[in-house]
Amino acid sequence: MRLRLNTTLNRQNKTDNQRRNLVMYETSQSSKTAVCPRFGLCYGELRTPHPTERTPMKKLLYIDSCVLRETSNTRKIADAVVANLQQTGEYVTEQLVLEKLDLRPFTSETLAHRNQLRHAENYDDAMFDLAHQFAEADVIVVAAPFWDGSYPALLKVYLEHISVTGIVNRYTDHGPVGQCRGQKLYYVTTRGGLATDEQDLGWQNIKALCHVYGIDQAECISVNGTDIPTTNVEQAVADAIASIPERIGR
Repeated sequence: MRLRLNTTLNRQNKTDNQRRNLVMYETSQSSKTAVCPRFGLCYGELRTPHPTERTPMKKLLYIDSCVLRETSNTRKIADAVVANLQQTGEYVTEQLVLEKLDLRPFTSETLAHRNQLRHAENYDDAMFDLAHQFAEADVIVVAAPFWDGSYPALLKVYLEHISVTGIVNRYTDHGPVGQCRGQKLYYVTTRGGLATDEQDLGWQNIKALCHVYGIDQAECISVNGTDIPTTNVEQAVADAIASIPERIGR
């Protein structure tokens, strides 16, 4: 799945069911293109439901934290996961290419501003757009190569932006309670060495956050040894892609 950038920005009036909806632009009789109201990123083609369809389309959120994307093995596998999910005809797909968003780590000033908005329960501020998008997704695919025992810093910054109490979770006397709609998260990664899923601190962190966010199912799709000279990387990636239909229940 290849994506285009679109710099057109637009905002629509929000309703309970249409909050943070993407602006739709007609591209053909059978598909639409979605543009993020805040960031102006095109997320790919969206299938137009047939008029007789009564079941609302589910939201598939694809979070791409890969760099050197044209040659990224992680991205190739994650693209295949998304393509297989799209083939079910159940999903509207939204994609975030994190290196295009220019997200910044929080500073004393920006964090104080966010806390002020949160304590005032002013969750309509644009600062919370990414958190709303994440909370409203039914299925999430995260592409994150294995870097230095974990995932890229881009993904960490994104997670800090979406981890908003009052949107993705809330706290009770018994601990955090997730508020995300998501049913499942797929974490796709490739590792140069032979670290296992259990040794991958990035994947372990994502699993823990899924519990906090209320996402019941999380699965890691991984390929190891991509930097080892004896590894047939092309075949390993192909094998991972071939296993996807079974892993997602198609």
